[in-house]
Amino acid sequence: MAGGSTDPKAIIQAAGCLACHKLDGQGQTIAPDLTHVGSRRDDESIRKKILDPMSSIAKGYEKLAGIMPKTFGTMMNAAQLEALAQFLAAHK
Repeated sequence: MAGGSTDPKAIIQAAGCLACHKLDGQGQTIAPDLTHVGSRRDDESIRKKILDPMSSIAKGYEKLAGIMPKTFGTMMNAAQLEALAQFLAAHK
């Protein structure tokens, strides 16, 4: 994914996250807004959510449970997953 880049913005673009999530004013509001996700989740929680989308469901989004692809963890290498989790956790 993203040519192996660890640039979080390139990963977000390649994964199509903004088709459902909003981040810093860009994207859609189908799924939870990620702009301040770091104030709700730490990097471990974000990592777990990426690897296992059904691990927790954001309040108000119960009807969309299961829509986030379960394949993101296999599409990214460990360095990409870590870069993305750290980037999102820093969004306070």
